[in-house]
Amino acid sequence: MKLGEADLAADPSADRPGRLAFVTPPLPNAVRLSGTPTVDLRVSLDRPTSNLTALLVDYGEDERIDWGRNEPQNGIHDGLRGLAGESCHGESTAQDNACYKKTANVTATKPFEVIARGWMDAQNRHSAGTSEPMTPGEDARITWRTLPNDYRIKPGHRLGRPRRHRPPTSSTSRTPPPRR
Repeated sequence: MKLGEADLAADPSADRPGRLAFVTPPLPNAVRLSGTPTVDLRVSLDRPTSNLTALLVDYGEDERIDWGRNEPQNGIHDGLRGLAGESCHGESTAQDNACYKKTANVTATKPFEVIARGWMDAQNRHSAGTSEPMTPGEDARITWRTLPNDYRIKPGHRLGRPRRHRPPTSSTSRTPPPRR
């Protein structure tokens, strides 16, 4: 079964083939994520390689930017809608117009938001330029950085880390002990 990102992130309490989900209890206070999260896994595969995907997800019903909606005038999925008028900041030059079209976020009430994502081909765990197939059945520690973000998780929400391996294989995943 092929899991898309929405399937991977949706309802962490539901069993889904090819997915593991780790979720915190509801957070007592707001938490700010600012920077580049790192994924650190110990994995064992039944084949020489697999594409690994990890997400960091804010779980909790909330009004969120609707990244999947777009306006006819821009034709891209950016969660924005155009407004009338411009907003100018400083003086324009011949090379740079200091005025920008006004926009507003397109929002919707949603149960989760993916706040960081990252991928790793297990055979490139040491270097993007060098393939080193894994030995099936042996444990390997794989670490990679996700895309950066600056995000505030509200009190009562849960932070989750669903992950998948694609194509679905038989695998074991354990969170390694903290580094000292």
